[in-house]
Amino acid sequence: MTSISQRGFAKLTLVIILGTTVLGGGFIVMRKNFRAPRWIFPVENPAPQTPQPVTFPAPPPSPPPSPPPAPAPQPTGLAPQGIFVTSNSNTLVQSLIKKPYVDGILIRAHWSTVQPSEGVFDWSSVDYRIGLAQAQGKKVSIAVFPGNKGATPSWIYDKGVKKWESSISGTMPDPMSPLFYELWYKVVREFGARYSNNPIVSHTVVCGSTGLLCGLRFADLPSNFNKDTLVQRWKETVDLYAEVFPNKLIGFEIHNTKGYGADLAESVLEHAYGKYGSKFGVFEEFLSDTAPTGNLAQPVLDWGPKSGKTWCGFQAVSVLAGKLDGAYRHGYEDFGCKYIEIYGTDLNDPKYESVHEKWHETIWK
Repeated sequence: MTSISQRGFAKLTLVIILGTTVLGGGFIVMRKNFRAPRWIFPVENPAPQTPQPVTFPAPPPSPPPSPPPAPAPQPTGLAPQGIFVTSNSNTLVQSLIKKPYVDGILIRAHWSTVQPSEGVFDWSSVDYRIGLAQAQGKKVSIAVFPGNKGATPSWIYDKGVKKWESSISGTMPDPMSPLFYELWYKVVREFGARYSNNPIVSHTVVCGSTGLLCGLRFADLPSNFNKDTLVQRWKETVDLYAEVFPNKLIGFEIHNTKGYGADLAESVLEHAYGKYGSKFGVFEEFLSDTAPTGNLAQPVLDWGPKSGKTWCGFQAVSVLAGKLDGAYRHGYEDFGCKYIEIYGTDLNDPKYESVHEKWHETIWK
């Protein structure tokens, strides 16, 4: 910038009056004979400026939220409830299902009956009992047994399933045979396709390789037995039942296996509950006024209603007669089970009618 002395001015009088004008700003007053150098200029109130929007850089994107924790398994449908009759006599069942304290029929079918030959299915015996229940507005539960005397069809051995001679049950399909599972799973798929949507069916029971009847139970073991293989096959069987019975509850039987107690069955139940919640309930066949006890009582307490996890059910260990009242009390009060299967002989005995009526009313409170 050029200074005043360089411009040759002798004197500069600058009077600055500070104050407030109409416009609200300062101004400069100069003498009349004053020539303002170019670097001096009037101070004016600036013209109003249009405010410019202030922009900021966009914030970095927020990290995706953490996934919520997996929900706890939730109940699926209503737990099976009531007194169901178990009997091999269609005549007795037809009579008993009419009684007001009998809520349904247990249907036990053999593989050899529902599939007498490869590719041929015959469900007429099951359908007949469903019809008896439906006529009275009652329910059924269904179990198809793959093992035990008479339950296994002979043609599966002709197909190549290896036999196993059990000291307890006689000739049985080898639980280590891959072909057994291939053939049995076809039956399970047919079973589910036929009854999964039937409203008369209350629930079913998962059956698989066994040393007796249905569940994971072996009083003795084949020489080629492998624990891990058996447990994995049972987990596959549980998954298949869940797949083909998406609309039904499923009972899982707790039994002992030689050398392992109930541990193998419990490990499979843990898989079933962890994956499907209370769709799977715990079931046992040993109810009396004192049984189950010990290692067979504990799983019902650990998994059943007393634990808050899932439902439970019992079948009477045999005809109970005078022990009926104690058995009902044991199953309902000590374990919280509201589903109980009673043999037809006991349900047909007029001496115990008041016992059945009392516990039927209690179960349905």
